[in-house]
Amino acid sequence: MFGVNGQRVERAPDAAELYSKGPHEATGTFEIGNPSLGKETARTVELTARREGDDYSFEAAIFHTRFTDFIYKRLTGELCDDDYASCTVGGVGTGTELDQVFFIQTDATFKGFEAGGRVTLARWGMARAGLTGQFDMVRAELDGGGNVPRIPPMRVGSGVFYEDDNVAATFGFLHAFEQDRIAANETETGGYTNLKGEVRVRLAGAIPGKGGLEIALAGENLLNEEMRNHVSFKKDKVLQPGRNVRLVLTMRF
Repeated sequence: MFGVNGQRVERAPDAAELYSKGPHEATGTFEIGNPSLGKETARTVELTARREGDDYSFEAAIFHTRFTDFIYKRLTGELCDDDYASCTVGGVGTGTELDQVFFIQTDATFKGFEAGGRVTLARWGMARAGLTGQFDMVRAELDGGGNVPRIPPMRVGSGVFYEDDNVAATFGFLHAFEQDRIAANETETGGYTNLKGEVRVRLAGAIPGKGGLEIALAGENLLNEEMRNHVSFKKDKVLQPGRNVRLVLTMRF
């Protein structure tokens, strides 16, 4: 099944984009709004493909979005404290704690592709086992030159799965490539591989009079890699969670 979608969207700048003038502790930034911002317009064309059968499923999409007067946060490279005197509009930051951010507007183009699927390789009785895969990437450039800030890196992943009436298990990886397509005053972000897995076991009738018990064992970042989220303003200071394993019991009444 194939599809073509097109849309045109306009939006007015919100209050924060127009009138911000203060610290944002969650992102470690001092945000300064721009009252002269106008409306933002986006025109998007998307092509999609989808196919599904008893032993496989696949879907993919490619898109192209043209922004007129795209609104975004631009890092100036200056540092401020949490008071406005240390972070004036158009001035040099005189602080040491927060990254100075201006809301600005310019034309930009986004384009990207994503795909994912799974295929069953073996069946026995009510059980099946197979492979999964995924891929996604986005490119975003400013018409005046340079890249849009905080764009996620290209990613690819694969894994294996097993499932029957009472057991579901997955094991695989998601690799994020290095993000070196950066904007002014951004820093590059290294790649990483997130190795993860999960096993869920349903124990029907394990507890008399109850609906059932489910036990799940799940793990993320099993290689304990140093993972940073390029989209985050604080990615140079705050890592994503390290190796973690969870045991979850769920009782249904």
